[in-house]
Amino acid sequence: MVGSAQGRARPRTYLLAAAAAAASAAAMLVGFAIVSALALHATYAGLLLGAAWCATAALALWQGPRLYRAGLTYEVTEGTWS
Repeated sequence: MVGSAQGRARPRTYLLAAAAAAASAAAMLVGFAIVSALALHATYAGLLLGAAWCATAALALWQGPRLYRAGLTYEVTEGTWS
């Protein structure tokens, strides 16, 4: 199914799967940052930076195609086929 009843195309399955993987990686990195900060008393800035990068990638994979398609226009032309 290419589009829904409102005429909006749904994101492709592989993009949603990649976005879910990046979001789960971001959540795991935040968890690792909390553990390293509380239990190990280690620096956690790198882990939080990685989590922010993964969250940005997830958002881009999820909403990027929609934002790209918003700028597209469809031109209907009438002409003769030869």
